[in-house]
Amino acid sequence: MKTLLTCTLCPNGCGILVEGAGGDLRISGEGCSRGRSFAVEEVTCPKRGLSTTVRIEGAAEETCPVRLSRPIPRERIMEAVKVIHQQVLRAPVREGDVVLSGILGEDSDVIVIREMERDLRKG
Repeated sequence: MKTLLTCTLCPNGCGILVEGAGGDLRISGEGCSRGRSFAVEEVTCPKRGLSTTVRIEGAAEETCPVRLSRPIPRERIMEAVKVIHQQVLRAPVREGDVVLSGILGEDSDVIVIREMERDLRKG
C-alpha cells in the first residue's frame, strides 16, 4: 500500500510517502524526525483535534467556544461532537475551565477557550 501525506506539523509541509502496512512501513520525504512520527501515526492511528461551541446561559452570547486539550482518534470525532453539544454552561466561565474531563474515556479534556462574563441583563 502506498500513501502520500502532507505533514502538518510545521510550515514546510513536506510530502511524505508511506509504503507498506502494519509494522513494515517504509517512509520517505520527511524533512525532520517529527515528520516521520506524524506519518507513522497518520497511517496507524490518525488523531484529530476539535474546536466547537457549547450553549451558555447568562452570558451576552448564546454559545461559548471550546476545544479538545489533546487530539483523539479520528473515528471518534463525531461521537465527541454529540457529547459536547449536549453540554450547557452557566456564565461566568474562564479560559481553560474544563467542561468535560476525559471525554469518551480518552486522555483529552474539553476546555473553554474564551472567557465569558455573566450578563446581568440576562439574570
